[in-house]
Amino acid sequence: MQTEADFRRELDEFQPHLVISDFSMPQFSGPRALAIARESRADIPFIFISGTIGENVAVDMMKAGADDYVMKNNLARLLPALERELREAEVRRGRRLAEQRLKESEAGLHRAQVMAKIAHVITGADGSFERWSDTLPQLIGAEPAQMPRSTREWLDLLHPDDRERFRATAIEAGRAGMRKDLEYRLRRVGGGWSQVRQVIEPLQSQADSEAETRWFSTLQDVTEHRLAEEKILRLTRVYAVLSGINALIVRVRDRDELFRDACRIAVEAGKFKLAWLGVVDREAARVKPVAWHGGEEDYFRLMPLGLNESIPEQYGLAGRAVRERRAMVAEDMTKDPRVLLRKEALERDFHSLVMLPLLVSEEVVGVLALYATEVGFFDEEEMKLLIELSGDISFALDHIAKAEKLDYLAY
Repeated sequence: MQTEADFRRELDEFQPHLVISDFSMPQFSGPRALAIARESRADIPFIFISGTIGENVAVDMMKAGADDYVMKNNLARLLPALERELREAEVRRGRRLAEQRLKESEAGLHRAQVMAKIAHVITGADGSFERWSDTLPQLIGAEPAQMPRSTREWLDLLHPDDRERFRATAIEAGRAGMRKDLEYRLRRVGGGWSQVRQVIEPLQSQADSEAETRWFSTLQDVTEHRLAEEKILRLTRVYAVLSGINALIVRVRDRDELFRDACRIAVEAGKFKLAWLGVVDREAARVKPVAWHGGEEDYFRLMPLGLNESIPEQYGLAGRAVRERRAMVAEDMTKDPRVLLRKEALERDFHSLVMLPLLVSEEVVGVLALYATEVGFFDEEEMKLLIELSGDISFALDHIAKAEKLDYLAY
């Protein structure tokens, strides 16, 4: 487009996924195009291509909202920049959708709290359930005949780790005679766990103000709300790793520094318990860890890193990732038979794991391993981002290797 009118029309009608603009044009300017793009499509990636702007101007444009700039004498950077910005735009859209769903969930939760008692139970001073709403059995997945009849029986449905806190809250409410609010995990009669919010309030007897206090409890299943919050937190963590390592790739020209800082970013920004990178040693038929962050060296001496499946005691998920050329995920390390160090994983609070192969020229040259403290951390959306991350690291390794070869030939 040569004019501002043409550019505005294309933004509205064509709705591009990405904008590439020269800095100087005969009838229009790149900075003006950037301003218009940010007014109408704030999240669209915008990349400058120029042969004239200096570093100070480029920095000013980045501050104004440009996502990247590529000099015309270095167009080899253009394709990786386009791919990276399109990926990050997709991540931003995913986060925005998740945040929108969370807001909708919060709005629905608020309306439910204001307009309806999702479930309630009236408890006598002795802890017996005097009566409850028809929705309470539904909340625990039970038939009316299966309903607990007292606080003691209700307590049996709580997660063992939450029972003491429930007891302490109930005792405190009884001593102070005041409203208390708590959340806990509750086992549904048919199986599975729900996150329940319970508000306990004293119910004063109208006939006798000196009678023992009875209690009115309002309960709500907030499982979906909490899952939406956790989902956003997980995506934010992975996005922080993706963003941090991509920034690292742009400036680093040394493989060891890339490996070392990538592991550090995964632990510090992504909150993973352990991250390590290993290279494939074909002669030794094993994966050799060369950088890690968050772990202890003795753990690596125990780790099965062989590539030979005929030696099962040494053939773990790292070897599988190399041989099968695809990511390996253990959703629960303590129960997955492919994880050979299940006891050691539990001792170190490792609960889920992904092994990501790094491919250069269609050959697996390394493995990136990430360990999370949460069971089932690596679901479909997180894996999509992490597979892209492994591709970015692979691209960087290829670029570094080629640069080293050129340097060697030059000298």
